[in-house]
Amino acid sequence: MSLKMKKRLITVASLALVLVIAIGVTLAFLTYETERRANNFTFATEGEGLRAMLTEPTWDGIIDYDYSTDDIIIPIYGYITNPDDWTGPEIPVYGYTNGDIKKPVTDIKSISDTTIRPNGSYGDEDAQNMVPGASVAKNPIITNTGSITDAWVAAKITFVYAAGSEGAGKPLSAVDMAAVDDIIDIDYDTVDWENTAYPTLAGGSREFRYRKILQKDNDGDVEVYGDSTEPLFTTVTIKDTATNEEFYKVENFGDFAIYIEGFATQSIAADDYGEFKQLDITFGNTPTDSAPVIFTELGVYID
Repeated sequence: MSLKMKKRLITVASLALVLVIAIGVTLAFLTYETERRANNFTFATEGEGLRAMLTEPTWDGIIDYDYSTDDIIIPIYGYITNPDDWTGPEIPVYGYTNGDIKKPVTDIKSISDTTIRPNGSYGDEDAQNMVPGASVAKNPIITNTGSITDAWVAAKITFVYAAGSEGAGKPLSAVDMAAVDDIIDIDYDTVDWENTAYPTLAGGSREFRYRKILQKDNDGDVEVYGDSTEPLFTTVTIKDTATNEEFYKVENFGDFAIYIEGFATQSIAADDYGEFKQLDITFGNTPTDSAPVIFTELGVYID
């Protein structure tokens, strides 16, 4: 089948924003989480269509998502055997009472202010008040959560002005992006992922394509998914060579945030990675000056 013909058959899915990292004047990283369907998504074409999920478990402990009856996103921190049905499927853990691993909360209706992730060390905690040379754990992963089709996937990172700054949510200018690059290092995986659109994209955006097909969930089990990518990166580091002058440049424009989005297309779109790399793909939620990220108290709003 020709590439041109395959383009007509492609079913694509732009995966919404998952997390934002913000770096402040004290080099403190913050995270925002949307209350909308921004972490677990379904794109219907015929039948179930494509399904995919983006998580960062070393950053926040979240490995999956669920939804309440009023469609509020609920993080899942693990799965355990159902004590009322040892032979049945495992059930999700929505948190732990006061973070005690021995007190899992498995009933959405029982979630309260004391229901939190398990006690431990996470990237978003370690990132507070960072100093030159310090690193934090953060591992963006895309998972094929559907049972209908295998998928090729891609990810896009855009650096935007942080909440509270002038131009909040808009892509960084070329000058400000250069200032950010001067003080941080991100250990991108260049073996499993390929950077296919940098530095040609505006706002310091970097586009990555995954070199392997993600197989679908062949079992159909609720708590079992298909393949996951290797993390796009695993750490964000403040360079130990960064100077006060370089920090001041970032402080002066009001800090920045990292916006991550994903893309998936059914595997019939390309026979191999070389062909997938040639496909024109579109990310549906990339922030622009005219359509910036909107920060809210609960997170990042995606319209």
